Amino acid sequence: MNPYPRRSDVDLHKQTRYTPSTYQTNMGDSPRANRHHRKRRSPRHKSWYQEGVPVKIHIGNRRSPNYHSSIQVTSADGDRFAALVHETLSMNPHDPLLITFNGYQPWLEQVISTCIDDRYDELTDLNRALQFDDTVKFPERSNKRSMQIPWSFLVDQMNVPDVYWWTFGKDPPPDHPQGIDEIDDYRFRIAAWSCGRRACRFDERVPVVLIFTQSKIPAENVMHDLFFPYFYEDEEYDRPRRDEETVCWTFLRLYWLLTDWQNIIREIERELEEAELNSRGRKFPVKLRTRIMHKQIDRIYELSEYMRFHSRSFKKLLKLKDTMHKSPDDDNDPVWDEMDDAVEDLDQYAYYMDTLKERFLNLIELEFNIENANQSDYSRYLSILAALYLPITYLTSIFGISTLTAPAILCLYISIPLLVVSLFFTVFFPWAISRFQKIWYPASKNNVKLPKNSFTLLGEELPSSADVPRVIPIRAPSLPRQHAARQSHHRRNNSKPRSKSRIRSLSARGRRRLGVEDKV
Repeated sequence: MNPYPRRSDVDLHKQTRYTPSTYQTNMGDSPRANRHHRKRRSPRHKSWYQEGVPVKIHIGNRRSPNYHSSIQVTSADGDRFAALVHETLSMNPHDPLLITFNGYQPWLEQVISTCIDDRYDELTDLNRALQFDDTVKFPERSNKRSMQIPWSFLVDQMNVPDVYWWTFGKDPPPDHPQGIDEIDDYRFRIAAWSCGRRACRFDERVPVVLIFTQSKIPAENVMHDLFFPYFYEDEEYDRPRRDEETVCWTFLRLYWLLTDWQNIIREIERELEEAELNSRGRKFPVKLRTRIMHKQIDRIYELSEYMRFHSRSFKKLLKLKDTMHKSPDDDNDPVWDEMDDAVEDLDQYAYYMDTLKERFLNLIELEFNIENANQSDYSRYLSILAALYLPITYLTSIFGISTLTAPAILCLYISIPLLVVSLFFTVFFPWAISRFQKIWYPASKNNVKLPKNSFTLLGEELPSSADVPRVIPIRAPSLPRQHAARQSHHRRNNSKPRSKSRIRSLSARGRRRLGVEDKV
């Protein structure tokens, strides 16, 4: 999406210029295809990977329905793919070339090489890492030692798993696991390869952006129904940009399209509310409740890792603003301000995640405290039973002594009153203790009374209890000493009256100055 020309170490005039008629030969006979075929490694297949299945490709086109043209290719369909790309460039000569690949096959790079010149062997490794590995890649150049090469990145976009189905009016599949979603269900893995110029074999001036996704149903729905309208209807899509601004704009738009941390935080809040209701109603055993909350905390830790990756990616891209070559006449691209806002939002989301994690930990601690209190109640019941039957057991053991000659009826006469006393003690004593505590320590005494003078009233700047020092006016140096004495005399008259003992101790001159008459 960068119309600025770039210099290259490769002499383009010495390269073979490809045309649609050139692709009528077999791709397997080309030396480039054979070279890549020899270096190809057998990938570690995922459960959803099927070898030999056609790969679905979408090519952006403003004049087509849903802003794209679709094609399914196999290893022998390089000519069809090249012809469709050439037709798209003819219909939209000024638009960047935007292509998405939904899936992976070992021969896919041979199809791409029919119209895209990948001189840096980056596409195969990028797509293989997307499909068969769990690693991610920060936005960076394919080779840091040169400035005239494509950019690429591999990111896990995050959202609530059900949103990937609800967006297109569908429900999650019936075999979707119930309960807490796994972290893999949140991830939408996507890779991008961006080159400003000289990548398309048909027109060297056309910027090229290639998007790779996994061959899953949600990815196909996004690329077929949502991706191209979202990009082509953006007002800043055709804005002239440099390579650094192009990769920043692409990364930001993919983040806005697929990632929504607010949805994830809202889902965690709902699960926290459900956990609080279960804890309050004792709906499930305490072991099951705490185990579920521990799983939710583990998932929060995992989501925080992906959030930190997003934040760090934006911060690394923001550094390009100071390092890229820019003339003084160029306008500041609004993508930089949008990325600043994205970083601030991620910092706020990280704070929310930490808060939710702390609330889950507090709820787990509350569960253990309640369980300990219940165990204390059970111990109290056992103590009551022991206090009730222990005296009778002791009495029975005494009368069971063989040397004791007391009549058996005596045991009954003693045990019945003793049982009544024990029953009265076990029932009345706890009630008496609680009643005594309520009378001696009433709840009204525990209510905190707020002092009025400790709070700032409306329209005031300080509370009434604030100890503000008095401001003592300083005599101006231009005033004469007599004027200053009058001011001091005026302040003393307006101040607190002096005591008679203090007035008597004044000299006659001082009494005349203060206006105090001598009494005979």
